[in-house]
Order: sequence, then structure tokens, then C-alpha cells
Amino acid sequence: MPFIFTGSAQPAGVPAQRMMTFLEAVQTCLEKYFCFNGRASRSEYWWWVLAYGLPQALLYYGIGFLSSLYVGGPSFYLSYNALCIVCGAGLVPGMAVSVRRLHDTGLSGWWLLFLYLPGTLAYVLMLPWLGLIALCPIIYFQGRPSEKKANKYGDIPCTGSSQPDAPEQRRMSFTESVETCLKKSFWFKGRASRSEFWWLALAYAVALFLLTYSALYCSLLYEKEVRNSLLFVLFAVSCIVFFPILAACVRRLHDTGLSGWWMLLLCVPVIFEYVLGTAWAFVVISCLFTYFLSRPSEKRANTYGDVPCLEAPKGAGNRPFDE
Repeated sequence: MPFIFTGSAQPAGVPAQRMMTFLEAVQTCLEKYFCFNGRASRSEYWWWVLAYGLPQALLYYGIGFLSSLYVGGPSFYLSYNALCIVCGAGLVPGMAVSVRRLHDTGLSGWWLLFLYLPGTLAYVLMLPWLGLIALCPIIYFQGRPSEKKANKYGDIPCTGSSQPDAPEQRRMSFTESVETCLKKSFWFKGRASRSEFWWLALAYAVALFLLTYSALYCSLLYEKEVRNSLLFVLFAVSCIVFFPILAACVRRLHDTGLSGWWMLLLCVPVIFEYVLGTAWAFVVISCLFTYFLSRPSEKRANTYGDVPCLEAPKGAGNRPFDE
């Protein structure tokens, strides 16, 4: 029988905490535009980071593509102004949700100055390696779990379920997701929740970013042998994670009621990009993958299996895996 999570990560006696959806997180952060009080769960914060960072990345990529064709045209200035608007509009709610996220872990919002000071110095002093180091404390402090009790900043956020008639479904932790996907490297059956897939995608993206960034930085300081060694490691990591990522994508599609063969449709823009050299395919790929792989789980058993990550029934124990 395939590995299926049935245990609950929530201690006994603690209110059940659910994960916000993408739209809930964006709506909450916009409604709390200037709210620096209270607490914010990890899902609220990281969904906002995705909603704030993805448009910036796409616009930045579009500006680079347009600048390679022609500089000074109306499309170039339109994209540049749009990037400035997006960055400016999301700055205040981003700071607010960052402060609330620190509150949720029991820390003062003034810790935000400590977290973003290295990044500010890296930008002012033009030190790219310092910018890479600056990401580590942000990921650590903003990724810490919520305090399992009310603190001086408020009650536990996101308690209860937004769908009372649906089965109780929990969110996988980062380590659970990576462990499960590696164990299911060649398992193309069954279903995978959003948390199982996107935690693995985050781990893969961060590893590739760090290795690529390090290779580029070392190419400026050291001999080519060091850069080539890092590029070899990058290639090896890509090969190792290819099948776990592919299998998780198929199971994620199953979880939304779609066949795994939809992966072929999602890969069509990749073929256009590499065969025809159409750079716009990157934007199409990002939109398609984000939409199809972010759809919510079907709230009932389907032809591919039961609802993933269900809470264990009372008295069933807390086993991490059930074979």
C-alpha cells in the first residue's frame, strides 16, 4: 500500500490550525494594509510572498526581454512603470505581514530591522554574496511555526476550518513533504496535496538558486575549475530531483481530478521555448504550472485515491506513515 500521511502534526489540546488559501492570504494582507498588530500564520505570509514576488519576476523578465529587442519603446517604459507600481504597492502590506509573522512566533516586530539590514547593506555596498547570506535569516525566522498558544500579540491565527462539511485535512511540514516525495520518487499513482508539492518545489528552487548564484559568483573570483565543479553539482541535483518532481506533479494533478497526462500539455510551451526560441513561453509556463498545480484538492475520494493528509481518527495513534 502506498505511503499515506494519517497522523496529525497538531498536539493534543491545541486548536486545529488550517492553512490559508492563496486568495484568502492576498485578501487578508490587502485588508490589513497598514495593520502591524496581531499575528499572521506561515501560509498567510508565504502566499503573500508568492503573490508579491511572482509579478515582479515576470515583469523583470519582460523588461529584460524587451530591452534585448529595443530600448526606449513604449512597451519597455510601460513594463518598467508597472514594475515600479507593483513594488511600491506591495511594500507596506509586505512589511505589515512580516511584522505579524514575527509576532506569531513570539518575537517583536522590531526584529524586522535585523532581518533586512544585511539585504540593505548588500544593495548599498553592491555585495552580491551578502545578499545571498541575507536570505538565510529571513527564511529561518519567517518560516518558524506558530506559537501553539495565545501570546501578547493575539490568539492563534487560522484556527478552525473554512469548509465544515469537508474532511479534516492538514498541511504537511517542509521535512514531511521532502521525505515523502523522495520516498515516492517513482510513484505516479495516488494523490498529493498542495503542501506536499509546493514544499518540494520550494526546496528544489532554493537549491538551484543557491548553486547557480554560487557558480556565477565563483566565476568572478576563482578559476573555472571551481565554477565547473558547482555546475556539475547543479546538474547532478537537477537529475536527482527530476523524477521526484515529475511524480509529485502527476500526483498533484490527480489530487485535483485531472489525469497525469495533462503534464504533456503543460510541457508544450517548453518545447516552443527551446525549439523555436520564443522567450514568451517562460511566462506561459509559469502561469500554466501555477494554476494547475495550485488548484485545491477534491474534497472526496476520486478515481486516484482518498483525500491526502487527512487527520487521523481518534484513537488511531500518530504514526507518520501507514503502510
